[in-house]
Amino acid sequence: MLDHSFQVNSLTSSIDSPAKKQKLDYSKDEIDSDLKACSRDSCFETERPYLCTGFDIYLVWEPCTMCAMALVHQRIRRIFYAFPNPNFGALGSVQRLQGEKSLNHHYAVFRVLLPEDVLDHAPS
Repeated sequence: MLDHSFQVNSLTSSIDSPAKKQKLDYSKDEIDSDLKACSRDSCFETERPYLCTGFDIYLVWEPCTMCAMALVHQRIRRIFYAFPNPNFGALGSVQRLQGEKSLNHHYAVFRVLLPEDVLDHAPS
């Protein structure tokens, strides 16, 4: 029979010891000059909008609750979808997430009615 107590003790001792801090070769002057150059060039300012604020999204299927909440968190403005999701739909088929008053963001939801020729080729 093998004695594994040494292996267990070596594992617990490495878990109990604090991690060593990685040493970097940057001087304080180099970091300060990089920060000054970046602030002059406005590296910290961005021209992009916050998340997807004001964007519209076009979906084939009505999203489930998880996907609909992800769209809330992304601050989508309007959602357009063609086919309802009768099992898990969160925008009208099963739930109506866009009408939930407790959410901090709301979007407009539109069901798109497709022409008959498109519906003839749609999955059933």
